[in-house]
Amino acid sequence: MGKLKAGWGQADITPRGGPISLCGQFETRITSEILDPMLAVALILEKDGVRSIWVGCDIISAYDVLTAEVETLLLDRLPGFEPDQLTIAGTHIHTGPYIKRDNMLSLTGDEGQKEDPGTLSTAECRRQIAAGICQAVLMARQNMEESELSLSVAHIITGVNRRVVYRDGSARMYGQLDTDAFSHMESRDGGPSQFLYVHRLSDSALTGVVCNVPCTAQCDEMADYVTADYWGVVRGHVQSGLGDHVRILPLCRAAGDLSPHPMVDRIAGFDSTRWGRQRSLDLGCWIAENIVSHQNRILRRYGGDAVLRQYGTRISLPLWQVTEQEYQDACKYLVDPANFDDAGKPRDAFGYANAWTRKKRVEEHPAHYEVDVRATRIGDIAFLTLPFEAYIEYADRIRMAVPGMVVFDVQLACDCLGYLPTRNAVQGGHYSANIFNGLCSPEEGGEIFVEESIRILRELF
Repeated sequence: MGKLKAGWGQADITPRGGPISLCGQFETRITSEILDPMLAVALILEKDGVRSIWVGCDIISAYDVLTAEVETLLLDRLPGFEPDQLTIAGTHIHTGPYIKRDNMLSLTGDEGQKEDPGTLSTAECRRQIAAGICQAVLMARQNMEESELSLSVAHIITGVNRRVVYRDGSARMYGQLDTDAFSHMESRDGGPSQFLYVHRLSDSALTGVVCNVPCTAQCDEMADYVTADYWGVVRGHVQSGLGDHVRILPLCRAAGDLSPHPMVDRIAGFDSTRWGRQRSLDLGCWIAENIVSHQNRILRRYGGDAVLRQYGTRISLPLWQVTEQEYQDACKYLVDPANFDDAGKPRDAFGYANAWTRKKRVEEHPAHYEVDVRATRIGDIAFLTLPFEAYIEYADRIRMAVPGMVVFDVQLACDCLGYLPTRNAVQGGHYSANIFNGLCSPEEGGEIFVEESIRILRELF
């Protein structure tokens, strides 16, 4: 039986050659300013002919078109590469370029598919990012060494629930709290952060850390410059304390209804730190401190004889269904001049987006969407990809169904089908819980995804 080997690679994936349009907000933001670079960090694990490749990227989401480009590059350059070996995940920054102009989910309808004049095209940005990811993977392959892994869990609060529920049952993302109408937050805050330390076997030197944090990297989400958000801060602090050679693989746990912006627990007089660069600095520093300190709080170790298994499959998920009445109402809405101002702009952005999406779903889109899912087993640890901005309830359900495993749930990986809200969220309404926000409804795609995820994990073991 062979020994477990691990290799690390890192590459700059910041698009160069002109201004870029930043993805992640409703307003157009074009910039040439780079505060800190976007990076791709790759970890390859190999044992007894099994290979697992995980890449964490400072991007908004790892869409299928990006994964496809990287697979094409690696098929030509990495001996023995098979697509099922590869997982690409995004940290969900709002300060990087468009990776894909979505024609199935849009707040602005067909306008959302247009390129912004004078900027690098979406295709060119994606090409440069794919090339950087390929470079990181090839570098990792060159650096393979016999290694051992150590697990730790940090019980710190990073992502917090951002959906406010009112006494009338309605809900609102980032809703007003200081009102008599406030009832409660819709769900719980994020759970612990999971750290997997990789040490070289020959001298026990730390070579890198897999960091699975239940918090999207959108502290500085409204900035007009390129930044890796809090992950850039984490890297700087960890490497200054542990050495420039230590790599940080950034992953995001299920966090569709979470954010890094304090809500009910914010401190009076410190509201200015809830958003922006200062929040990146505070959160990044805190996460880094815990990465360093938790080296001494190891729960389990996985030596060279640990089982390594890699699983890849494609599942078919039903798209969010549109009733005949909803379709007819949507058609009428889109041609009613009362719903638009004199310049033709929708008076109600959400109402317009829902109508546009319902019409498109019926007239142009298939009934199902095929999505890749990846899973990796290391001893009793199981990494699982979630191709959504998944509400935390889904990860909780999957994890509790397999209590004998340590599940690293990783969202925004392999693809992004938008938000996956819960039934309660859809009933409460508002952003992230509408049909224009996600391809799958809780009752249809959500339930199937949970069932398939549990099946995959049990099959791994």
